[in-house]
Amino acid sequence: MQLIYTHQTEEFIVLLWQFDFDKQTSSNEIRSYHRNFLIHFLPTITKNHQSRLYFNDNGKPFIQDAEYKSISISHTLNYLAIQLRKDIYAGIDIETQRNQLAKVQHKFLNEQEITNANNDLNLLCCFWTSKEAAFKIYGHQSISLKEHIRIVQYDLPTIYVDIRLNSKIERFELHSHYLHPLNITYVVKKIEENFK
Repeated sequence: MQLIYTHQTEEFIVLLWQFDFDKQTSSNEIRSYHRNFLIHFLPTITKNHQSRLYFNDNGKPFIQDAEYKSISISHTLNYLAIQLRKDIYAGIDIETQRNQLAKVQHKFLNEQEITNANNDLNLLCCFWTSKEAAFKIYGHQSISLKEHIRIVQYDLPTIYVDIRLNSKIERFELHSHYLHPLNITYVVKKIEENFK
């Protein structure tokens, strides 16, 4: 296990690890190992031995901690990433740049976003991870990446997304960049303005 990326501010911590699993390790075994790793390592990250990690029936993680109010987790291949936040807006996603994203882009991007991405694999992966990270803020099963989460501005590494739910629009600033072989995207802050 190797810690390969960190980003810490007054409001959040982002950590990304690479693990050495052999090719025969199943995805369920990797997921279980990641969960156990985080459950045991979380008090070290938060510097609070009373920190606890929980998962609801849908697998959404929750943290019990005096300082951090939310947690988001993402994993792909041998990589595991987390974001801890002092507010309720944790959201992180990691994904490899794969050609499959171009084939399924119509399922998670609207027409304007497809035009903007222009089949560029880096942008498609940034848009995918941005929408996934935004989705994880709330984690409702009823949120559609295509219909409810929109990429409204991007000047990498900064991406702005709107989450449109119940006639309300919330805008978030995200950070997205490429760390070979994957993109990592996470919430930087909620933009405190009213959008219509």
